[in-house]
Amino acid sequence: MIKKLGLFFVFSITILACKKNEATDIINKCVQAHGGDAYANVKTSFTFRKYRVEIEQNPTSFFYSRSTLDSASNKIMSDNLRDGKFTRKLGDSTLILSPKDEDKYKEAINSIAYFMLLPHKLLDPAVQTQYLGKVNFQNADYHKIKVSFKQEGGGKDYTDTYCYWINSKSYTLDFLAYTNGGPRFRKAKNPTTFNGVRFQDYDNFEILTELKKPEIYDSLFTAGKSKYLSEIVQTDFK
Repeated sequence: MIKKLGLFFVFSITILACKKNEATDIINKCVQAHGGDAYANVKTSFTFRKYRVEIEQNPTSFFYSRSTLDSASNKIMSDNLRDGKFTRKLGDSTLILSPKDEDKYKEAINSIAYFMLLPHKLLDPAVQTQYLGKVNFQNADYHKIKVSFKQEGGGKDYTDTYCYWINSKSYTLDFLAYTNGGPRFRKAKNPTTFNGVRFQDYDNFEILTELKKPEIYDSLFTAGKSKYLSEIVQTDFK
C-alpha cells in the first residue's frame, strides 16, 4: 500500500511538471507572436485616457511614467517609476506623498505598464503558471493558462490570480481575466505593432459573480453573466 501511494505521488508530480512545461512553452510562443526579441529594448509613449504614458524597458532596468496637465497650477503632473522607485513631480518639483498615496499612484502606473507589456510580463520570475488545457471559445480554440504569483517578487498584490486565453493557431493573447478590482474579463482588439511589439486595446467587462476564479469567466461570459464597463484604448504611439 505504501509503495502504491509513493508511485501515485511520483506520478502526480510528473503530471504537474509536464503541465508547467507545457504552459511555459505556450507562453514563450505567445511572447514570440507579440514581439519576441523586440521586448529586449522597449521604448514607446502613447496616450491613455487623460495621460501621456512612457514605457522604457531593457534587461537590466525600466522606467514607466504617466503625465497630465494639472489644471490647478497649469503645470505637468507626472508619476514616475524607475527600477521600483516612485516619484511624483509637479513641474520640476518632487512632491512628498503619504505612504498610502505613494502606493496608490505607484500601483496605477505599474498596472498600465503590466497590461501593455503582456504577454512578456508572464516571463517574470515571480509568475507561477498552470496549464488548464485547450478550450473552444468564441468559435476558436484556445490554450487556457492560470497565473498566480510568488510572494517574493510578486508585488503588493501577489495574491491576485489571472487567466489567459492564447489562440492555439496564432498564439496571440486574445482574452484575459483577473480578480483584483474585479472580477474582470477583457477581450483584445485593434492590435497595433510599434517598434516590433504588438500592443492591443481591450473591451473591459465585469463578470457578475462573487467567485474569484478567473478560469471560469469565459463560461460566465458565454452564459451572458457579464456587463460591459469600458473600452481600454491607447493611441498616438511614438
